[in-house]
Amino acid sequence: MNGQGIAALVLALGSWASAQETGSFLRITPGARPMAMGEAFTAVAGDLNALAANPAGLAQISGRHAAFMHAELFEGSRYDFLGYGQNLSGAGPFSGGAVAVGAQRLSYADMEARDEQGQSAGSLSASDSAFSLAYSRSLLGWDWGLGVKWIESRLADSSARGAAFDLGLGHSLSAASLPLRVGMAVQNLGPGVRFEQERENLPLAVSFGGAARVAGSLLISADIKHRPHSAKTSFGVGTEYAVLPALSFRAGYSALSASARSGSDFAGRLGGLGLGFGFKLRSLSLDYAFSPYGELGNAQRVSLGIRL
Repeated sequence: MNGQGIAALVLALGSWASAQETGSFLRITPGARPMAMGEAFTAVAGDLNALAANPAGLAQISGRHAAFMHAELFEGSRYDFLGYGQNLSGAGPFSGGAVAVGAQRLSYADMEARDEQGQSAGSLSASDSAFSLAYSRSLLGWDWGLGVKWIESRLADSSARGAAFDLGLGHSLSAASLPLRVGMAVQNLGPGVRFEQERENLPLAVSFGGAARVAGSLLISADIKHRPHSAKTSFGVGTEYAVLPALSFRAGYSALSASARSGSDFAGRLGGLGLGFGFKLRSLSLDYAFSPYGELGNAQRVSLGIRL
């Protein structure tokens, strides 16, 4: 299949749409590294963060990886992610590929409940969770990835459950002597989740991205993402510069994150900007990211990784 045929297939898979969505927490890309790079991660490979951004990128993982991320979001909300991935060697039908599993949870601050008369009736708790499994391998010059996730949303005593799929493609090439990679992904493809008697759509997204390595120490990435259910298209750009083998600085911009900013002050005008760094010590890694959202506050993420 040539590049044009693959692109047409990806767009066709994302063409069905309706207006109502739930599971917005699935829009959060786990990991401090993607956040600092403007969430432009569709074409970045060999990183456990590909589990959420583009499962095809898992095909380039070497060895075994484990990662944990914690994020302080807005108004007391917290987001956590735990993941593990490894390449598969030896005999068997899945050998030569890579597999990854992950769990993510978004916990909201307690909300005040009121009865029919408008009187206080205590507090309500709410959370969203997802458990993911993905497999990726290289075939015919392309990296192919497939992920499945189980989703659960809870509000007080009510809950909603559903399943979704992620599909991904990646291809490495050389352009003007620069190592270049392109990627495509469809995220959250499925029938949606049922909450009591109503079924709502998941945040379906179709992404195209490119990433180039310049002079070995500078990584530049860019993404275009379309969300059919909301009929919105956004873009993101990111950079990562390794000043030392063990230290990298990152910066990026996400138009999707910018649309969520609040306020016209200086911090509000910086909405969509991502900044961060990464530090490695032998088999351990630490990543940090920061992004301002104006009156909503600041979002910060810390990721810890280990190569086993």
